[in-house]
Amino acid sequence: MRTIILPVVLALATAACAGGPHAHTARLAATADAGSTWGAIAQVGAREANPLLSGSPAGIASVLVVKLAMVEATASLEPSQQAIALRGLSSLWAGASFNNVAVLLGGPTPLALIAGLCGALWAWHGSDEP
Repeated sequence: MRTIILPVVLALATAACAGGPHAHTARLAATADAGSTWGAIAQVGAREANPLLSGSPAGIASVLVVKLAMVEATASLEPSQQAIALRGLSSLWAGASFNNVAVLLGGPTPLALIAGLCGALWAWHGSDEP
């Protein structure tokens, strides 16, 4: 059951701790979110909470492609705007990953939501100032 936890935790820790509003950090956070979402669905029977998204492997992969495209789209922004955008994306996806890992570990919904919020704040404050 816990076979996916180690890679997800490592990716999450890298995404949250890498520091700086870089595209690499946002890509890692997006990948950690996708992997932990898939893990929670496959391992503990969780379901995608966003009604606009599919919890199928193809749906999760499609959303990951869109997230990675969003990261690449920030390249056309001014450097200060790019830093803020990437910092926000990293925080959002790292928070979702923390939530998903809490679900994988069997945490109740309130605890998983708190873990997600803490992960988002950790990622935001772990980034360099824009």
